Amino acid sequence: MHDIDLIRGARLWSRHPDEPLVDVKIVDGRIGGISPTAAQAAPPASGLVCLEAGGRVLVPSLAAVHEHFDSSGLGAAFRPHTAGDSLEELIADSRGVWRESSVPLIDRVRIAAVRTIASGATAIRSHVQIDTECRLERFEAMATVRDELAGVVSFEIVAFPQCGYLQDPGSEQLVDEALAAGADLVGGIDPCGLERDARAHLDIVFGLAQKHHVGVDLHLHERGPLGEFTLELVCDRVTALGMQGLVTISHAFALATLEPRPLQRLLGRLAEADIAVTTIAPMETAPLPHALLRETGIRCGLGQDGMRDGWSPWGDGDLLRRTRQLALRSAWSHDEDIELAVDIATRGGRAVLDASQRPRVAMTEDAVSGLAVGAPADLLLVEGTTVTEALMDCGPQRTVVRRGVVVADGGRVLL
Repeated sequence: MHDIDLIRGARLWSRHPDEPLVDVKIVDGRIGGISPTAAQAAPPASGLVCLEAGGRVLVPSLAAVHEHFDSSGLGAAFRPHTAGDSLEELIADSRGVWRESSVPLIDRVRIAAVRTIASGATAIRSHVQIDTECRLERFEAMATVRDELAGVVSFEIVAFPQCGYLQDPGSEQLVDEALAAGADLVGGIDPCGLERDARAHLDIVFGLAQKHHVGVDLHLHERGPLGEFTLELVCDRVTALGMQGLVTISHAFALATLEPRPLQRLLGRLAEADIAVTTIAPMETAPLPHALLRETGIRCGLGQDGMRDGWSPWGDGDLLRRTRQLALRSAWSHDEDIELAVDIATRGGRAVLDASQRPRVAMTEDAVSGLAVGAPADLLLVEGTTVTEALMDCGPQRTVVRRGVVVADGGRVLL
């Protein structure tokens, strides 16, 4: 890792191939100035560390806001998919095979995290499975890797009861212990569809959140009216407890499966409660209504879910390629739509992690989390002449900067 003072010759969120190159000055970990690149570049001043962008596109660094690093199979021998299609079958299969890998758990967690950082991410939120079989073993591995990578990435851990609280008695106490040991958020899963008692499940989730003064990140695979019902209950809890800005719904498949009128009403409630949403650009269901989410003021970010695990053979740790999948699954072709995919993966994810960083203005005018003077120097350089081209190609020559420090370059994390 090394600090830099200047990025020279970059394409700042470029929309046209002939846009002029710029130099970006970095001061105290933030963007301190943006100016045109001189035709005849003078040598950097004595002591000034300059990063040559070489005409690459400059965007904010990525935020991976829905990961399951503890279930990753990256780095291990490929395992055929053996699970059934139902949620219960997927959970049972994953629970039964997670120890079978020839690669130790902590190494698999580390490989998934490092690949994600090298792909362009400087912020991560990963769920970690906690149940009465694995107990805190997976959490402890995740926490160790979080500590190892503290200098290169912001890393949040969600204590996640994959098997449910009610369906797996004893898991509530284990999640409680994980939160006391340093987990950052409390998780939950399908209060109706899996747990069969939404109010009891949410009592546990929000009770633990209040006890430990942490946020909530709730998996919700429930579709249609059932998912709508659960989301209504979550909105009620958030409002009653004053937890606006502290709750995230992962997947939120209901938002992709409701009719327009109930959807509009529900989006209004989510916005009022300031509940964020994350997506993984899934293949098995329709994409979320991303334009409506942005118009309504609902924070939305992107993650990769599991990677080559018991749930699916898909996933390679490259969040930029997952961003391309988001654009593809949304059937976006126009440049402004593809730019929205990148915005969701960058500013959108940051806003999920911190409600004060929600996108409010154009990317190059955003001094909070975008590419304007004053914004954090959390940046990604990627090959291309425009944002759209950079995403279509997902070139390997990427440089990742966190708070003005180069933390990854050319697919390698610099520890």
